[in-house]
Amino acid sequence: MKFILVLFAILLIYFSVNFVKSADHEELYKMAEAIENKKYTVKEWSIYSRQSMGEAKSEKEFYNQTNKIRKKKAGYKWSSIEDVNHHLKLVGVYEDKKENFVHRIIITGVYNYDSYEIEVANEVKSYQWNHKDINTVLSKTDYPVSKEFSFYSIKGEVDERNIGRGKLVKKAKGLMDSLDAVEIESLVEEDFVSLSGLSTKWENSINLDGNKKMNLQIAMRFNPKNDRLNVTVGTPIVTTEY
Repeated sequence: MKFILVLFAILLIYFSVNFVKSADHEELYKMAEAIENKKYTVKEWSIYSRQSMGEAKSEKEFYNQTNKIRKKKAGYKWSSIEDVNHHLKLVGVYEDKKENFVHRIIITGVYNYDSYEIEVANEVKSYQWNHKDINTVLSKTDYPVSKEFSFYSIKGEVDERNIGRGKLVKKAKGLMDSLDAVEIESLVEEDFVSLSGLSTKWENSINLDGNKKMNLQIAMRFNPKNDRLNVTVGTPIVTTEY
């Protein structure tokens, strides 16, 4: 199984992202429309974002500041982690079984000599889909989508048989075409393909080497054991397993 190194990748690209702030989740709707038009069933969607909260001069001050967030988040389960580099991390998780979503808040104190740089990451992941779900879920979590930049991902699946490498690539490229994107990079294996591209459907993008930009990633994996084709689409990158 292939995984994106989510935290590492985001830390590397976060400061080079040229986003247009979006409160209407246009990217997510367009990605969902594209995969539904290709007869995939949407199984999961997610939004990830992060922002700076300033700094704390000590560990005590870090927890004093983060306690303000904790007090506003009733019903969240919190755990504290200290990693080997003396960074501080506080994780809050809220699970809504009725609406079938999970909200994670990750507050990190990045040790910088005599202080901690505080960053707050939010991830909402929902396991059901319709156009009304997004605002329903985000209103319940008080998600700060209007205050920061967001990474969107969506997953779908469809039953397929006898898909070889060539057909898998064709399907991925067809989905990229439907999102008005030009292919920038690709990785192709026997039952897996990943394409990166630049779409004209939205303006956000990240910078790559050689003055290239991308704002779309498509990953497809065929499972011959159950004849199922799984697709994950993300902008500007995929931030979940695929």
